[in-house]
Amino acid sequence: MGYANAVCPVWHQTKADSFGNMLIDEFCKGQLTAAKVQSLASAAVKWHTALSEQYFRDLFLPVNAKAYWDNLERNAPWFREHPMFGWKGDRSKLIPLSLYGDEVAAYKATEAGSVSVIAFTTDLTPKQDPLGRYFLVSVYSDHTATSDTYTDVLNGIIPRFQKLVSPEFQGAAHTRARYDHKHFVANTPLEERNVIFQIPGMLYERFLHDPCHGQLLGTSKVLNGAALVYLAENGWFGEWPAVGKYDARLAPLLNLAYGRFEDWKRKCRLQCTQARFTPARLNRTKKLQFPSLTGKAVAQKVISFWLAEETASFAKRAGKSEQDEQLAACMLTYVRVLRCLDEFGMLLTEQQAAEFHKTGMSHLRVYAMLHSATTFMFQLLPKHHYFQHMIEDASQHRVNANIYTLLAAESFVGQIGRISRRCHKATVSCRTAQRYLVQLKARLEQPAMHATKRKRA
Repeated sequence: MGYANAVCPVWHQTKADSFGNMLIDEFCKGQLTAAKVQSLASAAVKWHTALSEQYFRDLFLPVNAKAYWDNLERNAPWFREHPMFGWKGDRSKLIPLSLYGDEVAAYKATEAGSVSVIAFTTDLTPKQDPLGRYFLVSVYSDHTATSDTYTDVLNGIIPRFQKLVSPEFQGAAHTRARYDHKHFVANTPLEERNVIFQIPGMLYERFLHDPCHGQLLGTSKVLNGAALVYLAENGWFGEWPAVGKYDARLAPLLNLAYGRFEDWKRKCRLQCTQARFTPARLNRTKKLQFPSLTGKAVAQKVISFWLAEETASFAKRAGKSEQDEQLAACMLTYVRVLRCLDEFGMLLTEQQAAEFHKTGMSHLRVYAMLHSATTFMFQLLPKHHYFQHMIEDASQHRVNANIYTLLAAESFVGQIGRISRRCHKATVSCRTAQRYLVQLKARLEQPAMHATKRKRA
């Protein structure tokens, strides 16, 4: 699944206590053949049976899910073909389910390498901390895996998800998606489809990309990189040297920019780890290369907010150009999109949906203008297309796109990586799962403490 969330089905429960029972009986009964992972839900609920209702309320928030489903039925065209469309039961007890998968480095310079992680989450927990938003399903060492291990794990997981969702939904999957899903089913032999499509309600359209992600094909890496280089070449961090190779002239200005960034970060009392800005990390050792800043997702987000202030000040100086103002508008609209994702609730009002659409489309239009007006500077990526889809879908469906952005997911998989580094490589798969369960137990036994941390944050 990589950096795409699979957002699809629902599971049904009648009361808080049945949540644990369903997970035990239907989701994780027995051990997975490929990964040899203990039952997550069984262990967690055995440790925490007395407080099951309390931590259920803490993790899944006091949200009536009926409003979520009613909103989708009114505003989301893809939902008309979903198994839940027109369902007359109690929608307040239906929880949307999502899957997430990624790799994380467990060791450096050793043959143990990285570990692969599969987790599940729900749209109802966007305000939780990473360990309260994502829940581990499987973790295994890539060193001990084969090319078939991932498929073997899914083959063990999917039947449990099939049982986890209501049986009356079965047979209604594979009915609609943006591509369109009818074409996907018609043109793809059953044996060639990924086993994940066996989950009822798993629609091709609901494989969603996070366009704000700072790594891989995210848009912020090229936006931040281009803005940094533009400011440096136009003398904002110091006078551009008259002689020398391009990378030698750019490097000292990037060093000054990094110093400003660190000062701004301390002033704002923000914490993130970002390597020093260099031509190599910006993929700009030559002038005929598109800038692309290397950095983690959280760091890229912080850099975007810093660059928004820098470009705004740059556009107010004497002798400013129209392109300078366009750059400032591009950065300011981007960070406004990020603020909308963070500040708006799970369901958007009509005014919020309109603001999100206007701000996001303004950002894309200005970015396209900068791309046309410059040479080897503002690179267009496929993720800009997904960015447009995110804006249009969120404004039409009125569901905050924050449910499938992956900043929290990156933090979650990073914590799994830190857990794995403490384990001996011969038992890393089993011991990572066990240590994770210990941390989850502590997390569930102190929900009030984590709620206080979220309020302070």
